Amino acid sequence: MHMSSPHNTKYAKTYNIIGHSYECLHNEKNNCKCEKLEFVNNFKYLGLTIDRNMSWRTHIKIVCNKLRYLLTKFYHLKHVLDSKTMYSVYYALVESLIDYGLTSYGRTFKSYLDEIKNLQVRFLKLLVNNKTKERYRGDFNALFSHCKILPVHEKAQCLIAAQYYNDYKHKIITPDKNCRRIKKLFYESYKHTNYYGQRTSKYLAPKIYNKLPLEFFNCNNSQLFKTKVKKHLLNQMSMT
Repeated sequence: MHMSSPHNTKYAKTYNIIGHSYECLHNEKNNCKCEKLEFVNNFKYLGLTIDRNMSWRTHIKIVCNKLRYLLTKFYHLKHVLDSKTMYSVYYALVESLIDYGLTSYGRTFKSYLDEIKNLQVRFLKLLVNNKTKERYRGDFNALFSHCKILPVHEKAQCLIAAQYYNDYKHKIITPDKNCRRIKKLFYESYKHTNYYGQRTSKYLAPKIYNKLPLEFFNCNNSQLFKTKVKKHLLNQMSMT
């Protein structure tokens, strides 16, 4: 796979790279019959479909197709199962599918993740009764908060923050005098020059930390920190 920026269109589409075997290399490539390497635009590795631009567009399409398939099953289950069981099925099938690899593909563009969020909304409408659905019509953030389920965007931030709880916490040294031009930030963020830099942990983790109240960092472990962040995000969504 040829890894490159999507803005770089001047890359060779054909390659002549031969994958030599162990025996071929030690025989100094005499009578070599090794085949050329196959070049692809995307490849599935450990359940994640990686594309050559690292945009995760292909993987998100696959996730959405699986969610649409599950959505058809939920339409039938709604008339058979009670609400508590429906929530259990949702967490077992839908949330597990979204969570897998989210710390990696959750760094992509917001517009890509919106496709997953739209499908999440359709699932939530099947989890609640008609009265609740009418109550939160058009106010999807409040519906997420009512169901105590995080959208894929906030869930990605929560997982990334918990994963790097002990990393990238370099405090910003501020001058003694207060200046209006100084940003009220707590942790120093990594400087970037392109959108690849915006997807690195050195940039994302401090950015997420700076949005949280400082008392959140008195937790003893990352699991407790993740729980508190989730509650904080749900409260923020109910207020918007």
